[in-house]
Amino acid sequence: MSRNSRVAVIALAGVAVTACGSVPETMNEQQIEQVLEQWSEPVEPVPAPAKLEIIAPDGRSIPLPPMARDPAGLSSRFLVILASSSTPGTMPESLMTLADHPALLESVSRASSSWLEGLMPCYEITMAGAFEHRRQATTLSRQLDALGIDNYVKQAGRYVGPQAVVEAWCHADHGALTADCGDARFAELHDGVAWMWLPQEQLVIDRALEGSAAPEPLGDLTAWSSPIGAETIEPYQLGDKWKVYAPVSAKALGRCKIQSFSAITRGQPHFGYLGQTPPPTAPGCGQPELFAKLSCQDAPDEPLIALPTSHGDPVLYTALAPLRDIELEDDAKVIVARSPAFTPVFERAREQATELSMPLQQLVTLRGFVAADRKVLLVQVTLQTGDGEVWCGSDDVRQELAAVYEWTQDGTIGAELVPFYALDLAEVIGLIDVDNDGTPEILQRRWPQELQLVGGGTEQGCTAPRDYCDCPC
Repeated sequence: MSRNSRVAVIALAGVAVTACGSVPETMNEQQIEQVLEQWSEPVEPVPAPAKLEIIAPDGRSIPLPPMARDPAGLSSRFLVILASSSTPGTMPESLMTLADHPALLESVSRASSSWLEGLMPCYEITMAGAFEHRRQATTLSRQLDALGIDNYVKQAGRYVGPQAVVEAWCHADHGALTADCGDARFAELHDGVAWMWLPQEQLVIDRALEGSAAPEPLGDLTAWSSPIGAETIEPYQLGDKWKVYAPVSAKALGRCKIQSFSAITRGQPHFGYLGQTPPPTAPGCGQPELFAKLSCQDAPDEPLIALPTSHGDPVLYTALAPLRDIELEDDAKVIVARSPAFTPVFERAREQATELSMPLQQLVTLRGFVAADRKVLLVQVTLQTGDGEVWCGSDDVRQELAAVYEWTQDGTIGAELVPFYALDLAEVIGLIDVDNDGTPEILQRRWPQELQLVGGGTEQGCTAPRDYCDCPC
């Protein structure tokens, strides 16, 4: 795995099958339960705070303000915000001024913006106070203004609390991938034009941006383009041909030339940005990334994969109609229960369900894919309570795993191709065998807007980073 840890992929051992590829039928539920009890729940890493104190000029130590005692009590309150930071534990310099006003300092606390509707997620906010009425917040704000302390008043929305998928995304490394994609490059459609992402180090991006034109919207306000006049951005050159494919619709779009280069800033901005009058004149979310404009005609509006002409043709898989086969589903349940990936996910889901006093359901979904005369089976297992709704304060539990197996001519589950791995609420949207080595890669979309190409052994994967600055609820 490279320096970008945004790809939610777990390296897992394979699942044993019999020599002929059929599922053994001698394992009963009690045996499966005994196997499950041998494994333990993983420990989730917790990001370390930036610092725990700051030292005032007179030598006084000012401690890190505490987290809000009752975060749920912030629901719909008017917050007087001193600072916000994506790094937990960051302390605003204004605390040194507040140190001379103990009554004001005593009321300062911290909270996660991801826990409240209406606030941009992934920030730790430092607040001087939270009030039921705006006039109360305004009074404190003016008092802070008189002391020369920067602040602003913002009404929080409904309290939704920590959400696993949001927290995971906030704490992930959002740097760009390079070698992990191999020869493959992601491409995407903007205003009917195909653009190929050129993963580069920040130094290269900064150099390319020197002298670039001011950004302009690409069709809508979620993507802005700054044209770059260079003929070469190593190793890419104007006129280079790339083979472009649409894995979801299983189409080959032919050879497309690089027509120009541009720095595109893209991401989902806050809803308030989209409603501005007059319209914004600069990007509202994201950082510039290098892209190449391709000459593809009639490209479908879906994720695209580009390969150099020197690379062999990939195998495109066409999705079949949804499959419902009770016998196959039962076989799949036995296979997943024996997978090392299943146990920590199952134990975590069972513990959460027990805390909620709700029954844990195990659901299996089978989806067939075909390429020429070969069929494969995508097996997805969902562990959930209730409707499996985990967004915006819902108490439901939802954990998912996926794997790919051969689908034999006699209609049974065959050899394992991609071991089970945790989906982390990603949606599988297609299969493509990029290297034509017999092991397909999984194309998936993960919250909020990431595209991921999960490798054949699940120890490899790459992602197209895209920022998210809106409120998830």
